[in-house]
Amino acid sequence: MDANAFYTLADMPYDVLGARQPRPVGLTTLKFPCDAAVVGALVGRKWSRVKGLSSDFRGAFPGYDIDVTYDGECFTVLVPNMEGATAFIEDSFGEEVAIANHGIEVRPEFVGRLIGRGGHNLRTIAACIAQLDECKGCASTVYHEDGRFWIRFSPSTPVQQRKVALEFVETRLYEHADYLEEQLTEPDTATSETSSGWSSTSSEAQSVASSTSSEAQSVASSEFTDDGDWPELCA
Repeated sequence: MDANAFYTLADMPYDVLGARQPRPVGLTTLKFPCDAAVVGALVGRKWSRVKGLSSDFRGAFPGYDIDVTYDGECFTVLVPNMEGATAFIEDSFGEEVAIANHGIEVRPEFVGRLIGRGGHNLRTIAACIAQLDECKGCASTVYHEDGRFWIRFSPSTPVQQRKVALEFVETRLYEHADYLEEQLTEPDTATSETSSGWSSTSSEAQSVASSTSSEAQSVASSEFTDDGDWPELCA
């Protein structure tokens, strides 16, 4: 057989060769914008999450694979152009990227109290997530950075658990922010701050508002103590 015989066979129709490799179907390019700060949590150590995604894709579409890269601004995923392939990536990795990039913003003057001394309130929220029926054992971290609250998950966390956890965190933070605002806008607040334990609110709000958005600095600028004024965190 001459040297070009292999290439001749490779170009023959699938049914004639009887080969198990599928026909070429072309590629579709998917792009998912992503902040560089959350990439590590998304892809896992040595890109373990991406490797797992590739393995799952090969299991769902035998004979095909994907290619995932990150350029500093967004993930690019090359996917075989076939039915169901695009939805498979969008409904898994695409959702994970979207959730990781969803920041929760509240009034700056409330940030310190929402975090709590040493991050107490955020750790409590994360502990509550793991107790939800839909998120049993879910490992997560709630933190404040760049003016917003974020939630980070283990790379292996299922998409549905991420969605439930994000909704839970967002609801709790907004409830607490509303609670603080109600306390500050009550008609008698100005005359009863000292007796109600809110005497430091004004100075604290100014301190927190002028601090940077990192968690450590926000906590340091807060004088909050867990004195029972907060509504129950757990559902």
